[in-house]
Amino acid sequence: MKIAIIERIENDDNHKPFNQRYYLDNAFKEIFDDLGILLIPVISEKNLRDICSICDGLIVTGSANDVYPQYYGEEPIKEYKFDEYPLVKNIVELFAKNVYKIEN
Repeated sequence: MKIAIIERIENDDNHKPFNQRYYLDNAFKEIFDDLGILLIPVISEKNLRDICSICDGLIVTGSANDVYPQYYGEEPIKEYKFDEYPLVKNIVELFAKNVYKIEN
């Protein structure tokens, strides 16, 4: 089994020009290693359709404000500022279309 996983981004202004770092929490690695599941890290919008076509699922790591709540059947909290990242939006939509066979 192969699972795509959105990696988290961290900005460290003290290390410019290498201030943006993508990382995966070790807990994810350990859990999926134990389960024998291959994680496919996603850090770019390139080749999202290819990733979607070869993966059996998607894990979106991140905070409550970067995945639109209606994707998982919830309404957004009005007081909460919602700031979805384009990468997250695009891959979630692709996986939803693939899983639910949604047509454009």
